[in-house]
Amino acid sequence: MSQFVLNHFDLVLIDVMMPDMSGFETGYMIRSLTGNKGKTPIVALTASSTHLFGQDLRDAGMNGFLLKPVTPAALLKCLGYHLGERTPVKSIRQRGETALARTSTRSTG
Repeated sequence: MSQFVLNHFDLVLIDVMMPDMSGFETGYMIRSLTGNKGKTPIVALTASSTHLFGQDLRDAGMNGFLLKPVTPAALLKCLGYHLGERTPVKSIRQRGETALARTSTRSTG
C-alpha cells in the first residue's frame, strides 16, 4: 500500500488472496483515498468464479476481475478495457500480440 501511495499507477492488478492484507482490504483502502489515487482502476486476480464472489469484489471497489490462470489475451483485453486508448496499452497490446504469435508458432510446430 505504501508503494501505491508514493507512486503513480494507471491500474492495480491485485491478487485477492494475499498473505498479509487481502485484496478486499487493499481495495477498500485504495477507494478511501482522496483525489485521483482513489479512482485508480483495480482489477482482482482470483481463482473463484462464483456469482456472489463477484459482488464482493464490486463491494470492495474492484473495477473487474480476471480468473486465474490468466492468459495473455485476457490480460491484454482487460488492460485495453480499463485503460482505454492510453499509449502504453497500445504498445503493450502490440508486444503481447507479437509474443502470442511467437508462442503459437512454437507450439504448433
